[in-house]
Amino acid sequence: FLQIAKRLVESGANRPVSVPELLQHRVIFDTILTMRSNTEFRNLAWKRLWADHWFGRLFGGGLLLSLCGYAANTVIGGVLNRLGVQTWQDYYLARVQNLRDLTTPVPNLTNDFVFQATSSGVLSMFIGYIMAGIAAYGTAAILLKCLKNEENGWLGAAFGGFRDPFGMLWLMIRYILIFFGWGLLAGVPVGLCVTVLVKAGLMTSPVACGCLTTFCLCYALLILSIPFYRYRFLFLVKAEHPDWSAGVCIRSCKALMEGHKMESFRLDCAYWKPITLALLLSILMCCGAALIASGGIFAVLGGSVLLVSFVGLIIAVIILSQYISVGQGFLYEELKRKTELP
Repeated sequence: FLQIAKRLVESGANRPVSVPELLQHRVIFDTILTMRSNTEFRNLAWKRLWADHWFGRLFGGGLLLSLCGYAANTVIGGVLNRLGVQTWQDYYLARVQNLRDLTTPVPNLTNDFVFQATSSGVLSMFIGYIMAGIAAYGTAAILLKCLKNEENGWLGAAFGGFRDPFGMLWLMIRYILIFFGWGLLAGVPVGLCVTVLVKAGLMTSPVACGCLTTFCLCYALLILSIPFYRYRFLFLVKAEHPDWSAGVCIRSCKALMEGHKMESFRLDCAYWKPITLALLLSILMCCGAALIASGGIFAVLGGSVLLVSFVGLIIAVIILSQYISVGQGFLYEELKRKTELP
């Protein structure tokens, strides 16, 4: 109650506040007293995945949407090939084959070829963006059904993005442009720093190169984590409000995560045990590859280690991704209850 009173005073209520009046401020009361812990979020996610049998639906829906994207790209490629449209992929494949046998002809970079290859590349890019937006929307729609434990209509909700493909395209383009802008903010200072150090002759030492690489990676991850957590629930907002425009969804997601990005980050960190298991499997897979490369009697052992660790890593990544997404989904429901979206 002292915390509630302090918030009321900070909001402008500079007067004595009675207990009944405190109880009327349900939003503040719920925010302080009913916020779930990270352990509760993880337990809810695990129960919803396995006890309520949502893992298969989430994985199956995501797999179907991925296959739809692959099929769309295959169909576009086949149509362009039937029409005789040349692509940049054809050019690079011909270059590689020519380097091998020195007989395969390489297409000339004429104006007609450049126009056809660029046009087909732009078309494929737009189709890819549309399918990526539809897949992200469909995955978020299934997740919303999972959070509410509504078993009916989850498959139809997964393909809801096909009703507004150009809306999905515009939302995906704006989402990518946000990351592109933050990427420039991360890349330009790093590029200038590297240029200055190289010109000063300070990059001759391997230790200096390693330290600078580590610093650049940490700086880039720190900068890019801001838009990642700020717009993490963008497609959940869109899936819950399909009639909202891309701009309204972006502003609503930003308002939802205002002051709560660290909570989402801490919830990610709460999955450190399964993440550590996945990292150990990755290290084991690298050890198996090294044993195969060494040859001799260890090659057979390395093959077994590589196969087992690879299969285990794939299973761990699939389960972990669903586990984290459902936990973050419950956090979204918690924040939505306490935030007035614009």
